[in-house]
Amino acid sequence: MSKAKVLLCTALLFPLPYLANAADPAKLTDQQGLITFTGSLTGETCEIVGDRNFSVILPKLSINSLKDAGAEAGSKDFKISVRNCSSSLKNIAVHFEAVGGSDKDTVTGNLKNTLVDANTAASNVQVRLYKDQEQVRLGDMSKPVALVNSAADMSFAGGYYSTGQATAGLIEAKAVYTIAYP
Repeated sequence: MSKAKVLLCTALLFPLPYLANAADPAKLTDQQGLITFTGSLTGETCEIVGDRNFSVILPKLSINSLKDAGAEAGSKDFKISVRNCSSSLKNIAVHFEAVGGSDKDTVTGNLKNTLVDANTAASNVQVRLYKDQEQVRLGDMSKPVALVNSAADMSFAGGYYSTGQATAGLIEAKAVYTIAYP
């Protein structure tokens, strides 16, 4: 019998205690916890209008407008439009995520500057997303918008957010958006 088969048989006959506890929430120790993820998928869809990949060019501002942590300035509007939505849908929303997940500031919910060259990159500045002048945190869904004739235009904005005295330089941040069906 191969070593792999022996190990498999041993594991089945004598399961490790932590594996047994993980299957029964009542048997978790004070050093363990249980997370349950739930969700749903739908066959209902909408079609994104126009080029689904685009750039938003934020205005060129003075670092003086971003000299204090928490300062916000220089927002620029953008729109995501959908059409040909399934007739049973009433509302639509957008879910934003940082590209690769590594460019998200988990404290502020903003996009981090992906440029890292100290000679050219601005520091202490992030990009914050907005819907109706309220922040849309990365990983959250925007406020729903009502569909009219199976279509909707959703207006958003992106803008600068300082985490401290901003320094002069370039900023780039990327987000992935997904149409959500609340």
